[in-house]
Amino acid sequence: MDHITASYKPYLLKLALLAAVYAVFAKISISFFSVNGWVSIVWPCSGLALAALLIGGKKYWPGVFIGALLGSFMTGNPLAISTFIALGNTLEALAGFWLLARNRHFDLVLKDPKNYFIVGAAGMVSSCVSAVIGTGALRLSGPLTAQDYLSIGLNWWQGDFLGIVLMAPLILVWRQPPIGWFKADRVLETIACFGLSWLFGQIIFLGWFNDVLEPMLGFWMFVFLVWGAVRFESHGALLILLVIAVQGLLGLIRHVGYFGAGDFHKGVANFWFYTLVSSAIGSVLASILPHASFGSGKNGGNGLHRCGRGAIFSRQITLPCY
Repeated sequence: MDHITASYKPYLLKLALLAAVYAVFAKISISFFSVNGWVSIVWPCSGLALAALLIGGKKYWPGVFIGALLGSFMTGNPLAISTFIALGNTLEALAGFWLLARNRHFDLVLKDPKNYFIVGAAGMVSSCVSAVIGTGALRLSGPLTAQDYLSIGLNWWQGDFLGIVLMAPLILVWRQPPIGWFKADRVLETIACFGLSWLFGQIIFLGWFNDVLEPMLGFWMFVFLVWGAVRFESHGALLILLVIAVQGLLGLIRHVGYFGAGDFHKGVANFWFYTLVSSAIGSVLASILPHASFGSGKNGGNGLHRCGRGAIFSRQITLPCY
């Protein structure tokens, strides 16, 4: 009995950690980045949940459910509504996992540009699950009017979809740290690339030095996105995408910079499209360059295959079947 209990301890600890991180992300997203008090234009929880299931197996779905339940309840929703929202978020993650697990062309290490589009396609479909169930629960319980149903549902889908596109690849790639960034012959370039990208992000999205400099346009960040993708591969491109997203969101809530200086709702919409386009460009650039390939062998490590009960197996990484 003690042996069985001990064997479950790592699983329970990881489950609790997943639930806690999910709940914190949910609370922050609704508290600071919601345009209407119910949904956020970016929902990192969706990408976190999908990545957790891809890495650990679908046995971690209770962590998603508990985290979503706690997060929704902490934002002020009644327990009944929170339960339905948590159910929708959990089914969304399981739907995304199911779609990717059965795609023979999907490679978990994301070394080919098509894998980013596969993740995006799966996220586009699975996000509908949470949006339909969540908005349906709000409509049936009363706080959501019939006039707002479609707009809230669209915002819900947008937030979940962007969260998957941003967070899932970031977690999948960065669970293996980059190599060689701080070697003697590269440390200056590493500091320059990411330091300057952060500085320009502060100027563009948070209005630094705007009393001295003219406001800068957002396309300047694509210079650093290309630099990060060319020289630091997927790790670099995804890190700069994260910096862009965080700085853009901070500018929105502070009403400064490229997205936050004007109308809030228009800034939110511009942020969503800008971040989505940046993610597509950065991810593709990082994966199509010859020196950005991962793995080795005749087929370069491609090819995830289904195992008996629906988890994923690749030559580089074996995921448990649960």
